[in-house]
Amino acid sequence: FTAYSGAANSYAFVDYRSEGTTSRWLITPLFLVNSSSTFSFYTIGRCNPNYPERLLVQLSLNDSTNVGNTPTSTGDFSTNLLTLYGTSYPCSWTEYDISLSSFVINETSIRIAFWYYGNPSNELFYVGIDDFNFFNSSGISSSSTPTISDDSTPTISDSFTPTISDSSTPTISD
Repeated sequence: FTAYSGAANSYAFVDYRSEGTTSRWLITPLFLVNSSSTFSFYTIGRCNPNYPERLLVQLSLNDSTNVGNTPTSTGDFSTNLLTLYGTSYPCSWTEYDISLSSFVINETSIRIAFWYYGNPSNELFYVGIDDFNFFNSSGISSSSTPTISDDSTPTISDSFTPTISDSSTPTISD
């Protein structure tokens, strides 16, 4: 499929790994947020009934990119904001809006992570993420770069070069 907006290949995507449990992360820059902060993004899956997709949106309430040291751990991203799995995964680009009001009381720094997780023998095929937008009433923005971690180690992967465009939409280039 093509991107929701922009150039045809200007979206972040992830697919399965053929060995073991797949655990791949896309982590946002650090954002300074308050109780009125929200974010939105679009996602799409291949919708193959033999391989139900799974994407979790996780929250870290500190300046950390620690995703733990096993494929099933979440490290500092212990708060789940959204889980899309199986038949709940959209087959066309669908927007999700998430409020942070239930998780943030005072102004604080956070990171948001998209976690693609599962067993490739009976789950997971291919998902896309596009048009990530962060909204904050205080007008604070970030120029940091998101990081990507794969299931071999919970550290930054050197196989991708993630960037943030002027619209704060994470994109991945080869």
